[in-house]
Amino acid sequence: MNPSSGNLVPTVFERALDFVRPGQWLGLGSGKASSAFVRALGAKVRAGLKVVGLPTSVETETLARAEGIPLVTLEEAVSHGLDLHIDGADEFSPRLELIKGNGRCDLRERVVATLAREHIYLVGAGKKVARLGERGNLPVDVVPHALPLAIHRLGQLGLRPVLWQKNGKPGLTDDGNYILDCGLDPQDDPAALEGKIRAIPGVVSTGFFLGMAEMVLEGDADFRLIAEYRLADETAKGESSILRQEAPMPGHGKSVPNRVKIVSDADAMARAAAAHMVELAKQAIAARGLFSVALSGGSTPKKLFELLAKPEWANKIDWAKVLIFFGDERSVGPDDKDSNYRMAKLALLDHVNLKPGHVFRMQGEADLATEAVRYQAEMAKILPHPKDSFPELDLVLLGLGTDAHTASLFPHTRALNESKAWVAANEVPQLSTRRITLTYPVINNAREVLFLTAGHDKVKPLDWVLSGPENVAEYPAQGVRPKSGALWMVDSAAAAGLPLALRGGLA
Repeated sequence: MNPSSGNLVPTVFERALDFVRPGQWLGLGSGKASSAFVRALGAKVRAGLKVVGLPTSVETETLARAEGIPLVTLEEAVSHGLDLHIDGADEFSPRLELIKGNGRCDLRERVVATLAREHIYLVGAGKKVARLGERGNLPVDVVPHALPLAIHRLGQLGLRPVLWQKNGKPGLTDDGNYILDCGLDPQDDPAALEGKIRAIPGVVSTGFFLGMAEMVLEGDADFRLIAEYRLADETAKGESSILRQEAPMPGHGKSVPNRVKIVSDADAMARAAAAHMVELAKQAIAARGLFSVALSGGSTPKKLFELLAKPEWANKIDWAKVLIFFGDERSVGPDDKDSNYRMAKLALLDHVNLKPGHVFRMQGEADLATEAVRYQAEMAKILPHPKDSFPELDLVLLGLGTDAHTASLFPHTRALNESKAWVAANEVPQLSTRRITLTYPVINNAREVLFLTAGHDKVKPLDWVLSGPENVAEYPAQGVRPKSGALWMVDSAAAAGLPLALRGGLA
């Protein structure tokens, strides 16, 4: 994103709104950036967004009420919890460690932040540092009675405490405490220093906010977004990644840079997927003369197929240069209502200008072990591939089952272990049936793998696959690890359970 592009670039507070969902309980921070967010949120609330907020200061409470944002009490938030906390910060490091408190609300901000499941921090220009302390100030919140002791002990720790003044007098926080602005040097181990400061009697809070941020949105002098920083893997020892729109996922085994694009609903997903498929087709045809795609079954791909069949979309692809394969098929004939081929034929294939002989159906009515061999041989005749290796399809479309299966790779089935065959007949005892499916080696050798996932019933399997522990036998979609990383298009209902670091905001 380029701030020089003017209003095309969102502000950090506008971008933060992308992560707010209807019905959420929000922590509302204090300071310049947080106040701007509260105003932006107020406009959304007046337009019909249903959320409630818990403010971190009297100033924020006054502003939120003026904006018409419904508020909850601390007691209510303690019982219910908060979904998301949005606040500002004075410094942040590459590990997303923060220093806060120059707004004189660090104690209340900490209380509210600890109630939230996820956190976004908004910063302006010059706030990123290599090590916390480079900007030279750490606020420390002290009860009045302990002020002399705190000043003495902080000095012994090598800090340079100065009492905050307001209108020529010692300033008080909303809780009636003093703030000591402590000069400090850049810290290699801020957690160790924080522990020593907190051990001083009378110290109730410090400006160190460590291990609390999942995301920092950085803006320029006008708060126009210039970068997003996310804690991409909570197990990655604090390392973070700079990301935009599509967020890398924690890898399983080896790190695999999967991407997530969240859309509002299944219709929006069909539009986004159609646009992506059009672009992939143009690139493949320009580079190699043909576009090869393996289609999937299911209601979500059906919306995509029906959209692509409409003239305004169909005319964007040179269908005479498209090769159609299938990712899997049920053990039924081509006219059966459960046939993946039949669904694709009625929704798409009958309506576009495909060349005769460019559609390669899996024959589900045949002996599936024999059909797996035949289908592999047919693919091998059509698709270029190195000797003793796998074809490189331009696109493999996949869905996600409620049991975390994809294609016909079901939990604890034999095809999960196939490493040589391109196509496998797969016994699926849990469904008392057999299926035929492309195998992991073929799927993972594709130039692009696109998952389409929609609906509330996909919340748990999506979370299992994208942020759960590695267990391919239990969650087969984890075994999809293409070299380019899979692209997951997910509607907001399915994405509700994902950690913030894995969400890219509404597309």
